[in-house]
Amino acid sequence: MKYPFLTFLLVLLLMIFVPLSSKAQVVSLNMETVIALAQSEAPDVLLANTRLKNSYWRFQTYRSNYRPSIFLNGTLPELNRSLEPITLNDGSETFIQRSFMRNELFVSLNQAISLTGGTIYASSGLKI
Repeated sequence: MKYPFLTFLLVLLLMIFVPLSSKAQVVSLNMETVIALAQSEAPDVLLANTRLKNSYWRFQTYRSNYRPSIFLNGTLPELNRSLEPITLNDGSETFIQRSFMRNELFVSLNQAISLTGGTIYASSGLKI
């Protein structure tokens, strides 16, 4: 340091005048309030709450694997328009216009069986 005495003097002045300029705030608490604050804001309590929430959502994920699943799949509508060649009896070809529309709808239900590790599956469909 180039000026050790000046640095020492500056630190000393700061130590003297800073406590005079800041006023301490007095808070009076009763025993129940202190216990409630300690129980709600302690790091161990916050950690325990986080672990509880994580365990809850892990259990919800586990339970969701054993609930029934419903799937809906469909093609609404599929339209096909084309010109197709047709061979006639005399060997010549003619072209005809074809229009084809198809609609499909399928519903399936899956249920996992935890004891056997298997799955029950039911499905139904409609093609028009």
